[in-house]
Amino acid sequence: MSGDTIAQKIPDVHFDWYARFLPGIIAIGLFFVDVGFPKSLTSDTVSWDLLLGWAFFAYVAGHLVQPLSSDIIKLLERKVVKVDRARYDAAKQAGTHAHLVALASKAYAEAAGMCSAAILVCMSFAFSHTESTFRLVAFAYLLYATHERIRATKSKIAKIPTQEVALQQ
Repeated sequence: MSGDTIAQKIPDVHFDWYARFLPGIIAIGLFFVDVGFPKSLTSDTVSWDLLLGWAFFAYVAGHLVQPLSSDIIKLLERKVVKVDRARYDAAKQAGTHAHLVALASKAYAEAAGMCSAAILVCMSFAFSHTESTFRLVAFAYLLYATHERIRATKSKIAKIPTQEVALQQ
């Protein structure tokens, strides 16, 4: 099996990082903003088990909201930003312009991550015992960043030559 074949079978690591793990880290951060960081935790008492547990929780939290964020992104791509997914899909299926396809895929993952983080910030309002101005500003910024990353996806897809679209039809 060639290196290219193996690479195609491995899921996009950047999607797991941007769309799942980082939004989960934000959820953990918001949790500590509300309940306070345990004073008993110091650099001497933090263990690898604890860090791995938090990392696992972050990934699971992000994984739970990612389907909703992906649906929101797809809706915005179709109705608001008008992303040419056919061009992207054709190039990806044809296996051409891998660099441009990867850039578009990364921009999509970033958009999904911003949207997931916005969802988690919105959900944190329900459990918050602290002042909510920070959450409102974070939510507004994450919505803006989601839209910006969708526009970035569109611009990266637009750079893919159109010959693949013609080949698919």
